Amino acid sequence: MENHIRPPQPLSNNSPKTWFLWKEEFLIFMKLLGHMSRPEYYKANLFKNFIGPVGLEIISKLSFNHPNDKDNLDIIIKKIDEYHDPPRKEIERRYQFFNSSMKSNETIENYIQNLKEKAKECKFDNLEESLIIDVVILHAKDKVLRKKYLQEDNLNCEKIIEIYKNHRIATLESSSTTNSTALPKQKNKPIPVSKETESSNVSQKKSCWRCKSTHEIRQCPAWNYKCKNCGELHHFEISCRNVASSQNKPCYKNMNNLNKNGKPGNYNKTLNNLLK
Repeated sequence: MENHIRPPQPLSNNSPKTWFLWKEEFLIFMKLLGHMSRPEYYKANLFKNFIGPVGLEIISKLSFNHPNDKDNLDIIIKKIDEYHDPPRKEIERRYQFFNSSMKSNETIENYIQNLKEKAKECKFDNLEESLIIDVVILHAKDKVLRKKYLQEDNLNCEKIIEIYKNHRIATLESSSTTNSTALPKQKNKPIPVSKETESSNVSQKKSCWRCKSTHEIRQCPAWNYKCKNCGELHHFEISCRNVASSQNKPCYKNMNNLNKNGKPGNYNKTLNNLLK
């Protein structure tokens, strides 16, 4: 089976991408053949044999702390990694960490996770989470949200996420309510009144003989009023028919008698009585 395991080809160029792919291929080859348990000098020389002229030139440019480090595979690989991706200074990494603000299209979870990854490179040790919280509060653009962070006791990353989400929900609900109340009110147009409606409204009022006024049906002010002239209910004195009937009754009676009898003497007698 070992005959079918293909060794990696020599490194073709010194680009970082080519190097990282070649390194992965070489480590797979070493594991399949069981060479990872061999002595360090053996693995280091096998590495130099496979990497080829381009790789050997890179190794020649590297600086080692001890002469024996050149025969240590792990140290050689780490040095070449740093050659292609030089480590930044710690002060530079911390500067970028403290200036990390949340992007507009970034979720609060991703923002916290990115800060955690950057914090690991800064070697904050036990201060890592507390400094992450400081950065979040420092770069909070919403003053109300920042105040909520500062008022929270024992603030941690989990509470920051919870407070942020609740604040966003409250902000969206408040914005929705404001927009609905800010909509221009439509003026109520007067409803045209049809002739039938007008006539029905007029027909609901009537001229009343009981109170000598016009009012709606069953709204007479004289209802249940006791007339002082005749003592009956439901009409004022000015509208009392009983008084008028009693005053006119003799005249009508005499006139009827006059017509029936046809005697002018009776008529004159009645007339004289009325004029007295």
